[in-house]
Amino acid sequence: MSTIASHFQCYCGSVREPGALLSSWNFPIESEFCHCNPCRQTTGVLGGTFVELKGQPSSLDACTRYARPGGCVDRYFCSTCGTRTFDHNTGSRKWFACSGIVEPSPAQDVVRVSIHAFVADTKDGGLSRPMRQLGGRKIPCYAEGVGQEMTDEDIDAMSRHNPESPEVDTLAASCHCGTVQFRILPPKHDNRLDLAPWLGAEGTKYLGLYCFCRYCRLGSGQSLSVNTYIMPENVIIGDKSPFDYTSYDKEAKVKSTALQDAIPGLRCYASSDDVRRSFCGKCGASIFWERESRPQVVNVAVGILRADSGCLASEWIQWDWKKIWWKEGAVDKEMVEALEKWDP
Repeated sequence: MSTIASHFQCYCGSVREPGALLSSWNFPIESEFCHCNPCRQTTGVLGGTFVELKGQPSSLDACTRYARPGGCVDRYFCSTCGTRTFDHNTGSRKWFACSGIVEPSPAQDVVRVSIHAFVADTKDGGLSRPMRQLGGRKIPCYAEGVGQEMTDEDIDAMSRHNPESPEVDTLAASCHCGTVQFRILPPKHDNRLDLAPWLGAEGTKYLGLYCFCRYCRLGSGQSLSVNTYIMPENVIIGDKSPFDYTSYDKEAKVKSTALQDAIPGLRCYASSDDVRRSFCGKCGASIFWERESRPQVVNVAVGILRADSGCLASEWIQWDWKKIWWKEGAVDKEMVEALEKWDP
């Protein structure tokens, strides 16, 4: 299907480009699935796919540039809403768009994953395990970007020795640049019924879920967002929680809040009257997603967690692989089907 009728944009619409900027004339577009630390920790997702562009986008003035020290890729995100938008490889001088911001018309798979790259960075295999088979294809996995292909045994061995419970008192969380850092305490719920849907392992772990809705896709810049659900009082900076819902301002789209005061460098965007999305103002990583009408939990982007076991943080999070939010809105159906079929 032709890419000409498509476009791509950030959540708020400040960044918008025509489909004609895509190098490929047709969907789906071949892409590696990158599991490297920078891709996870600058999106808040568990990896990313990217589509090549013909040249430099015209809407960079609406973006903030993040260049990590010693890196060869400049990453861009919308300065207003935080959507991860573009990558520029300064070595090859090629431009790429995060595949989640592409809006195909009609809706269809945007990418066709060709390889899993930098799987070693995940420590536990991450999404390379459930997505080893996509659309009937076995996807090659590589510990780094290139080199010898990993075997099934190599990948399974990465998660074989994961602890069943945390071996430390708190779970560290940090965006890639380190501007946003906090700690998460183990679940404390006192058998509250309003928390039951958001906890796993009989209340001893947090719940991890995937969402393919358009809003989360545009929010993160990737086809699927990955969240865990934490009681606000269990998110700790220093010796207290930074959340204060009395300061929520429905009128301002970009607000200065108690949350931003507690975490210098964090930026907030009100995507609706009821929802506030937070991201790092330096590297663009998605951090929190809050709903005013659901104050008992706050979504935390799993890609910024720094668990000892690996990116899935399985000693802290129970994953419900069969429960996928808004799969009917997915633009990459192969990923949905792979998660639904996965039996760890």
